Amino acid sequence: MDKLQLEPLRDDEAVEQSRAPLQAVRKRIGFVPNLQGLMAHSPAALNTYTYGNQLLAASTLSALERSVIFLTASVENECSYCVAAHSAGSPLDAAGLAAVRGDQAVSEQPRLEALRMFTKAVVSQRGRLEAHQLDAFLEAGYRQEQVLDVLTAIALKTLTNYASHLTAPVIDVAFRKFEWSPVNAG
Repeated sequence: MDKLQLEPLRDDEAVEQSRAPLQAVRKRIGFVPNLQGLMAHSPAALNTYTYGNQLLAASTLSALERSVIFLTASVENECSYCVAAHSAGSPLDAAGLAAVRGDQAVSEQPRLEALRMFTKAVVSQRGRLEAHQLDAFLEAGYRQEQVLDVLTAIALKTLTNYASHLTAPVIDVAFRKFEWSPVNAG
């Protein structure tokens, strides 16, 4: 078996510990995304994702920066579901969104490009960066403590990227116009 045989849970079907996060997302966006419905089978996974995002929203990273990190990590991890979902709600302009989704430079915004490259390096090199990669991030105007905020965002995205790989959620109707496939998919 290469995928889990789970179905997304609705908030009224989930165990008590998963209900509040599902109800909150339904209230915020009008529906429960399939991946969160699948994660509801594990209150630990769903609550880590939900509360981790709440904490990250209060971090030093803006919504735009978090979007770049989430999309970049999802592209690097080849997670079609997460790229579609985060594209749907991204504050990036059309050119920036196309660049990040296409693993291309965000040329009009050098600071965001430094963030994209830093995120890509952290994910692909599993945190084992060379000095020049960390320096480039810091020289773009980011602070040392923001490295940890970026790591937190990558950790949350890794959780959902891998959960998506293992559960194969159907892309929600609200995200379908942002469907995405990895460049190197065969």
